[in-house]
Amino acid sequence: MRLPIPPATVGLLRLHLELRSAAGSSLHLALFADSLPAGAAAIPHPPAGDYATAMPVVVVEGTRFLELELDGPAGTGLRGLMLCRDDDLLARLDFLETQRFPQPVL
Repeated sequence: MRLPIPPATVGLLRLHLELRSAAGSSLHLALFADSLPAGAAAIPHPPAGDYATAMPVVVVEGTRFLELELDGPAGTGLRGLMLCRDDDLLARLDFLETQRFPQPVL
């Protein structure tokens, strides 16, 4: 998955991921900034079903896009994501609430 980065975005960001997987094998995440390695993480024992996680991302000046690669067992998938500044507590809360609360149709 490729995420465009707005111009002049620099510093510490947080990538929130909403995932789905079957219990079993570990899940590996690889992050690239403009196709260069920018970080990696693993979830050794992911729970079965839907769950959320977050990883820090440091963006340097001039970064145009981030790419995310997921490597996991069959049935693993990305349900949602959100990238925000690390200190943007309202965006983080909003993302977490949408995972837990059904959205009413008004």
